[in-house]
Amino acid sequence: MNDPIFQSDYSDEFWGVLALSVDELCDFIINDKPITSSVPLDSISILDRLEHIRQIKPIEYDKHVKQASNILQAIFEKYSPFDKKDMQKVLPMYCSALYLQMQRLEQKLGVSIPKAKRGGISGISHNQHTPKNFMEAYVTGGLKPIYGNPFIREEFVKGEGKIKHTLTKASGQLEIILDIDVAKAKELKRMIDDAGVSSFYLGKKGLAYVSDIRLR
Repeated sequence: MNDPIFQSDYSDEFWGVLALSVDELCDFIINDKPITSSVPLDSISILDRLEHIRQIKPIEYDKHVKQASNILQAIFEKYSPFDKKDMQKVLPMYCSALYLQMQRLEQKLGVSIPKAKRGGISGISHNQHTPKNFMEAYVTGGLKPIYGNPFIREEFVKGEGKIKHTLTKASGQLEIILDIDVAKAKELKRMIDDAGVSSFYLGKKGLAYVSDIRLR
């Protein structure tokens, strides 16, 4: 959370766009009304707010909503606010309003708000947000690495080049003997039977199940 976008003097005004109601958002877009609302300045809280906004159902495209949306359309070419029924989607308004606030704050304060490599807000486009890209920008370690297909092994053979070996599924039976007294064995068997679940995951893709329990 030490990123300047969360720790600067403009941070409350910038992210405060997401704390506005739809009516307040339209007033902000149309009249450049100062933002006094705020959200917690951390990536999780901001992502939660974006997810909440994403779930708001489309609204009628009329009156002040239409006026505010038309302003965003005139400024941002990529802004795309309508669904298949020509209703106004809410999330694009908030996302593009963030870009509008970025422009206004940079002009008003003479600052440069940190941007992604392509010049936008990390993980947020003019119409939506991508949680994994948003979080990647503000956490250490980056995205989870992908090491390839676990069912294919590549081998370089001299004179032949790279050869791919495809692994096949295997099956078998494992017998486990527990050296415990009869009372404990009966209790364990009863607990397994009472659970009502005999299968469990074995490794990444395997599935195992208990076929038989015997007391000796």
